[in-house]
Amino acid sequence: MVLRFTTPAQDISLAHLTEMRPKQLQAWLSNLHSSNPQLAAQAILTALAALNRQPLSSEVRLNFLTAYYWPAAEVQIDMLQLQLSGSMLPLSKKIDAHARLAQELLIELTYGYKLVLIDNAKLTLRTQLDIAPVVYQLLTIQQRILTLCYEIYAPVPIGIWAEIHQEFEYATQINFLEKSSAASILHLYQRTLLIALADPYHLMQGELSLVVDISRVLAPLCNITQHPSADDTPLFLLDLSLDSPPTMDKRPINDVTRDPSTRFFNTHQAVQQLITQLTQLAAGVAPVQLGLPNIAGKTSYRFLLHRLILSWDNPPTRRFNRHLPKHNDIALGLGIRTIHALLDAHTPDDANSITNPAFFTPAPSHRSHYLAHWEIINIGAQGHALRNKTVAPSHIKVGELISIREQNDEIWQLCIIKWVKNINTETVEIGVQRLPPNARGVQVFNPLSPIKTMQPGILFPANALLNQPTLLLTPHGMYMNNVHMELITVTTHTIKPQHLIMQTQSFDLFEIS
Repeated sequence: MVLRFTTPAQDISLAHLTEMRPKQLQAWLSNLHSSNPQLAAQAILTALAALNRQPLSSEVRLNFLTAYYWPAAEVQIDMLQLQLSGSMLPLSKKIDAHARLAQELLIELTYGYKLVLIDNAKLTLRTQLDIAPVVYQLLTIQQRILTLCYEIYAPVPIGIWAEIHQEFEYATQINFLEKSSAASILHLYQRTLLIALADPYHLMQGELSLVVDISRVLAPLCNITQHPSADDTPLFLLDLSLDSPPTMDKRPINDVTRDPSTRFFNTHQAVQQLITQLTQLAAGVAPVQLGLPNIAGKTSYRFLLHRLILSWDNPPTRRFNRHLPKHNDIALGLGIRTIHALLDAHTPDDANSITNPAFFTPAPSHRSHYLAHWEIINIGAQGHALRNKTVAPSHIKVGELISIREQNDEIWQLCIIKWVKNINTETVEIGVQRLPPNARGVQVFNPLSPIKTMQPGILFPANALLNQPTLLLTPHGMYMNNVHMELITVTTHTIKPQHLIMQTQSFDLFEIS
């Protein structure tokens, strides 16, 4: 098999930028300033880029990578990613620079390992290296590139999936996936597929690391086959010739066009394991008894497991085509406090006045509101895809509550941000899903919750046409099942929270009686 990797051209004029003496290189890497990961990572990147453009034997290059550059680079990349953790979108220029630097360093590392594989393939069988660790390390770094992009909701590099598939196919053709020492390569590849199938741009902040951990355990339960039976389900289609992750193909197996590059990814056993865990957690079994982290005892973890079951079992397909709007301008309010104020506004002037820095609600919070005009990209049956026209707020995230309306005389429609795409430091695209109509602003108070003050809430009246009971949306942390709380409108009512419908890092949505 001919390996078709993207690699840099040789340039011996850069030789002076990299240290070729092992002892001096080790001393230089040890003396890099760990207190400034950006400077250290940039220095490693410059030296590594120069090394990757020198004519070296595969054995010498591999030694430089594994003994010196990867250990030093991994430390700096970890430190850069720590600074990305929890960053709101759009990213600040400083955080964006850290993300780009980490990605550039990871990509340069892949160049080194790809050059080793290409050069090694030209050697005779007697002189070839053991390439199983090389393929494993290359896949490990590429997985980190993907997760870095997913963490900041950025597009993945063009060509990365084509190369990941190529490495799997190469490992298959030279028959070392069957060896016990190399089985971890197959599991790593399957783990990468699971992460991609978890719908990463729909994950809330902090959930990606949980998905990575979950997929590490479940990857060995999956399998890849070229000739599945009609009973195999669920199956995801893998086209090894394409630069794309696996996709769900709901056609009968016999209807799928077969060619040498087609594979099928079976996640059935992994999904069954998740269903078992979710059932036992709901029954009150302690996470430690299931081999799960302590966070598995939280409701948010169970919601994540439920979404993973949907994503890895039978993900929904789009039933209705999206269409372009006649007018692409839409007003958008962000956050429960802003929306609470908008629902109380009776005229366009009232709505516009809430963006005044002097307008706060409730007064002690001293939080300004966000109201701006966004561009409609397209409209679907359940929501919109939107792009900011002006400077986006610095707290866009999946699971945030927004309100939209296209005309000033329309009522505000409440939505939840379902996915985010970080285009650049100034542009963010979001997908929003509509919540039930006829929302109204209320106040809520739960003396037993961690939030001890009265908070803004959103009441959704029962709707017989939608078969929807009365729902209440509150800031996250207010919901406590079957614990009475106060609902304040014109008068005060005692209500009883019941079934939790949805929980994000911003709000709780639940039935009340």
